[in-house]
Amino acid sequence: VFGFLGFISHTTGEPLESLVQSGPALAFQVFPIAMGLMPLPQLWAALFFLMLLNLGISSAVSMTSPLTTALCERLGTTARRVAPPLHLLGFVSGLIYVSRAGTYWLTLSDHFVPMFLTIVVGLSQCLLVSLAYGARRLLES
Repeated sequence: VFGFLGFISHTTGEPLESLVQSGPALAFQVFPIAMGLMPLPQLWAALFFLMLLNLGISSAVSMTSPLTTALCERLGTTARRVAPPLHLLGFVSGLIYVSRAGTYWLTLSDHFVPMFLTIVVGLSQCLLVSLAYGARRLLES
């Protein structure tokens, strides 16, 4: 990231402070400018697109695979029956990010969702440990 910013600053003559941005603007504004200034910009743009596509697909698989497995075991069915509705739900819930207010929703979810999920996971772990092990046994040991 910083190498790209230094390359853009050196090529355009603009100070580095005016180029520094954070969040999605860094990936979708700074990187395309840097790749357009590099030799063979079409190659770099195609590689950048393939990288983002690979990141998106691998993230979707890593997020849905445990849920698919758990639902298959719970419902006694196959992944072919569970995965399509799950992926359709993910697709429909992601449509808000491609609207006009998508960057605002992305900023909100980037800020609040990890904090909310950390609290939910922590409380769920406490609840599950107390249910599985027993609250009295846990306090005694």
